Amino acid sequence: MSEPPLNYSSEEELFKLRRALDEANRRAESLQTELDEQRSFTEALLGTTPDFFVLKDTDFRYRRVNEAFCRFMGKRAEEIIGKTNEELFSAEDAALYPGWDAEILKNRKPLEGNWHIVGSQGRFWCRVKKMPLFDAAGQITAILCIVRDISPIKKEEIEFERLFNLMPDMACIASSSGYFTKVNKAWTQMLGYSEQELLAVPYINFIHPDDLAATKAKVSRKYSGQEGTLNFVNRYRASDGSYHWFEWNSASIEEGVLYAGARDITERIEQGRQIRLWADAFRLCAHGIAIGLPETNQVLACNEAFARLCGRSVSEIEGAGIESLYVPEDRETVMSNIRTVDRSGFVSYQARMFLADSSTFFAQMDVVSVRGDDGKPMYRVVTVQDITERLKSQLALRKSEARCRSVVQSA
Repeated sequence: MSEPPLNYSSEEELFKLRRALDEANRRAESLQTELDEQRSFTEALLGTTPDFFVLKDTDFRYRRVNEAFCRFMGKRAEEIIGKTNEELFSAEDAALYPGWDAEILKNRKPLEGNWHIVGSQGRFWCRVKKMPLFDAAGQITAILCIVRDISPIKKEEIEFERLFNLMPDMACIASSSGYFTKVNKAWTQMLGYSEQELLAVPYINFIHPDDLAATKAKVSRKYSGQEGTLNFVNRYRASDGSYHWFEWNSASIEEGVLYAGARDITERIEQGRQIRLWADAFRLCAHGIAIGLPETNQVLACNEAFARLCGRSVSEIEGAGIESLYVPEDRETVMSNIRTVDRSGFVSYQARMFLADSSTFFAQMDVVSVRGDDGKPMYRVVTVQDITERLKSQLALRKSEARCRSVVQSA
């Protein structure tokens, strides 16, 4: 009796099946190992990171938290899992969370922002990012919340903001698009605009039309790197329509950002204008004017009219001793009057002054002593008139009157 023939095809398929099964087992073991490694890495990451990682379900209950969050709360994980914000936080802080969580469920999009919340070690600033997690069917199964402590950065920002707004001068940050991106409070106080008004329009809208071209050229050179420190003066329009003179000084530009400070020099410009007016009046006055120093009794300055009276140049008069301008016989009288003006503030007297050729003329001196805040004389201002002809006329008049009286008496 013969044996049935072997079915080699079946054995071959069985062998292939076993090989495939072995390969599948090896791949499953490899995937499990990889999964274990990823889980271990994730656990290590979540356990060592200073950031908070929180997982909530769609009922807003905590399902998983990392060590950093437990330390922040001052609680163990089992004391947090299953609870809601209302059970863990103050009413004020708890009110922040449901709104965000509900918005994520509604819009199915992440949210990010800064929060100021209270933990076991007090209130701190944090950067919060929340995002929905989806299953294979596209349904939201959980909300992942990642929180980073930004208190040191926020503290620096707050300190910068406080210092920025305490600056008496105007400070600003401007973009290459021609807009202010940040201004301090000095701007609103000086020009009368709100911060929103200053940021809403290009800053050239505030510049005096006559200063536009020069300002644009300066800023353009700065942005192109052709100019280091930017220093210039222009005029800015205030909310009441008046213009203020600003003196600008800029810092370096980074990524198209201009950091600059401006000082209001309107009063200085006006004072300069007044000084020029008084200087012109001093220089062009027909009466001789001189300024003397009490400490040295020397002439500090004089105008052209004073120098012409003395027959000398201004440079020859300035620095000269006051006594040297008078005849020796009148010097004691002059110095006595100077001592009087330092006490009383004003004196008027007559004296004979020298010309360059040593001839003399009679002068009317009106002297004012100007005192400082301490009450001490700072300088003296004298106006001088040549009264020689007037005295001659007076003398001639007196002689004429005397002759008339003599004629009348003899008659």
